[in-house]
Amino acid sequence: MLKYDTPSPGVGSLLRVQSLPVDLHSGRANIAIPLYSIALKNYSYDIQLLYNSEGNKVDLPVGNVGLGWSITGGQIYRVANGMIDEVYTFNEYMDRTANTNWDQESNLNKYYNPFIYNEDYLHEPDLDEFIINIGKINASFFMYKDKEGEIQTRISSQNSSYFKVKDVKVGKIPDVLLADTEWTNAHLNKTYHPKLYIESRPVLITEITIVDSEGLTYIFGGDINSIDLSCAYSKDPDYDSHYSVYGDQIGSHSMIWDSFHSSLLATASTWHIKKIILPNQENLTFNYDKGNVNIVERFDHHNISTIKFSGENLKSNTIPALYNLPSTVDPQFLLLVDKKYDIVYPSLLTGIKASNGDELKFVSSKRNDLATDGFYDQQKLFLKDNYGAVIDKIKEKAYSYKLDEIKATTKNIKFYYTDQQSERLKLDSLLVNNTEKYKFQYNTLKLPAFNQMLTDNWGYYNGKKYLSQINSQRFDALYNYRQPDSTYVKAEILEGITYPTGGRVGLEYELHRYSRISTQYPFGIKQENGMAGGVRIKRVIFSDNKGSSEKITKEYLYQNEDNSSSGILSVVPRYVTNGTGTVDYDFKYTHLKGPYSYSNKSTTNINWTDGFHIGYSRVIEKLFDGSKTVYSFANYDRVQDEPSTADFTLGMNNDMYNKYTSRKLDRGLLRSADYYNASQKLIKKEAYTYHSDLSDYLKTIERYALMNTLPIRVSANKIYTYFPFLQKKETILYTDHDSIHETEEYEYNKYRLLTCTRKYINNPNDNSMLEARTKYISDLMEEYDSVTSGSISSGSPLKVYDTMRAQGLLSYPVETVVKRNGKVTSAEVMTYKLSDQLPFRINSISWKMMCR
Repeated sequence: MLKYDTPSPGVGSLLRVQSLPVDLHSGRANIAIPLYSIALKNYSYDIQLLYNSEGNKVDLPVGNVGLGWSITGGQIYRVANGMIDEVYTFNEYMDRTANTNWDQESNLNKYYNPFIYNEDYLHEPDLDEFIINIGKINASFFMYKDKEGEIQTRISSQNSSYFKVKDVKVGKIPDVLLADTEWTNAHLNKTYHPKLYIESRPVLITEITIVDSEGLTYIFGGDINSIDLSCAYSKDPDYDSHYSVYGDQIGSHSMIWDSFHSSLLATASTWHIKKIILPNQENLTFNYDKGNVNIVERFDHHNISTIKFSGENLKSNTIPALYNLPSTVDPQFLLLVDKKYDIVYPSLLTGIKASNGDELKFVSSKRNDLATDGFYDQQKLFLKDNYGAVIDKIKEKAYSYKLDEIKATTKNIKFYYTDQQSERLKLDSLLVNNTEKYKFQYNTLKLPAFNQMLTDNWGYYNGKKYLSQINSQRFDALYNYRQPDSTYVKAEILEGITYPTGGRVGLEYELHRYSRISTQYPFGIKQENGMAGGVRIKRVIFSDNKGSSEKITKEYLYQNEDNSSSGILSVVPRYVTNGTGTVDYDFKYTHLKGPYSYSNKSTTNINWTDGFHIGYSRVIEKLFDGSKTVYSFANYDRVQDEPSTADFTLGMNNDMYNKYTSRKLDRGLLRSADYYNASQKLIKKEAYTYHSDLSDYLKTIERYALMNTLPIRVSANKIYTYFPFLQKKETILYTDHDSIHETEEYEYNKYRLLTCTRKYINNPNDNSMLEARTKYISDLMEEYDSVTSGSISSGSPLKVYDTMRAQGLLSYPVETVVKRNGKVTSAEVMTYKLSDQLPFRINSISWKMMCR
């Protein structure tokens, strides 16, 4: 089953900006403020302040630079699928997917049975997704070891540059004493010393090393300070035999507090950039600190029951109004019945040092805004182990930081906030070098406190409490009840930026709307109008600092040609399902036979979703002078997702978490752009074609079981990993009496490097074809490998290129040839030499020859 490890607030804020497209297809404005650049030779590390303009999700924690904002840094975040990869899948992936029957029932059914003699249980090759953000690398990727033990990297991204995983270190992170206390029972004359440790899983990824095509090495993690740990309460195995769920003692014993050894079991969820090393050995080092924990309370409302074929009836209910609480139990327990607590032990960036002497210090302080931990401390009333004894101590560490200042070698940046207990942290202004000031304006409507059940189907504020629907168990009515609201959705959203020059940018938003819905199982498109949560940019207004009444505006219309909305909703959230049937199936030594029934009701959607919830097929950008551009994007109407390759199902219907093969790599790509002047005359048309290769995919097998029993589904799916690069661009330029047609074609190698550009011109005065081809070190050495085996001797002229390839210097060109109508017009050959001072300092010698 898909599991999102909870990121720290800072990482979570950044993921919302950088892991999703910021373009007209999604309706989001690209808002970025450059803060500082560390300049090394042929490399610049840029720090930016980014804003996510999709709207504020009510129950998401706020990052360290305020609501909606994040600062670029560098991290790898994990989306864990099933058992984390380093336990089984990282090493076993090839063995479990290389067989030809990987998607057949004979293979899938072995992952079903939880019986002790099933050695395949929990070993399903369900690859974790890793999301990397640093510099030009912004992608999802997957990694595993092949049968020779080499790490393979598969990138699933539309536009990220190439990189590969060079090394992964796996081990155990040292335990951390999070809290301890001392308590004396005067009646017994006994003193207790309960302690709680954060204990990592026995096998964890501790460090990931990435190398890009320019030979830059990025080291993520490596020590506990640079790794975010997602923690879950792990109860001492002996506790349940001594105390009930309400904290009542079972039998006669003296076991209490420090008699138990419960812990917080930690999984690595985010690896922060620790070091960047350039090919010339220049480097950047990043420093982090720890000490606090982020505790986020979230609702878990559900009412689930399943009757197995054996007749066993399993139930789980977290709805307080329906909970049968014994009269002897403190009613405060009902405050915890429907709550879960995500605990993160986060990293805090404190500084960056560059080998050229440049240095940045990040100065942070404890903030005082709206708390996210809710009723967390009430657990101490019902837990009699070491965890319950130190909950008050943990709560003292449950806070977040705000970034106050960046002290750099040549610049000083101060951050000013609204920081008070009744609302979320908001960035009010920036002050650069005590002279340049950025001022931010927000919608004045305030968001509610966390966990007030005032959210629409997508988590945005709608001002409508859905508690009554839960208490009456009207889960089937939740979707219609939790519709978005066009006013509340804009609460506290950024509406203006005043720049140091005095100029201002104003931002106007509107609610998402759609006219079609993408359906799954069966896959198709349904005609239906509606509103969706979050906002899209409606208008951007630019004004100068001179008090002029003239303003420059850009307006965006998300319309089809018939003026209907061009939005397509990706999926309709479902909150309830049920089913009945009979099982009659043989599995190894067990015969499963008998009737079953189940019911699943929840306030979080029970069907699987992938990516942002809405996309637009056609967007019109209108400028202040009356001119406009009409953009068309690939959407679900042209690129639909695919059902699972196969599945093994016992009693599971299509509603519950039915994963499928996503085609998101092909959606959101610009298909065409039509340009009109102020007189509404068409002056240019552009059409775009992209590469697609449906044979380039990873195999993955997922297991989902309701309450870890029946019903169950084991499904085989694909993860596409091809590079959807721009393959062709066709342009028509319209003149008063004629038109000029141009076609450009592009080719890339497997390292995402542009190797060929061909340009065809078709007009009365010119019908030529231009071609420019570039060969890189990666291409040269692959040509060599294709015709020769064995190592390259030290005296060979190719040794330098072999060394450069080994160092990851793949993007260095060795040859460029330009042709016109098939004849060479110019050529350039680049050669490189190794230096004695450095392992591979590069010297380029080039020449050109002109051919007539």
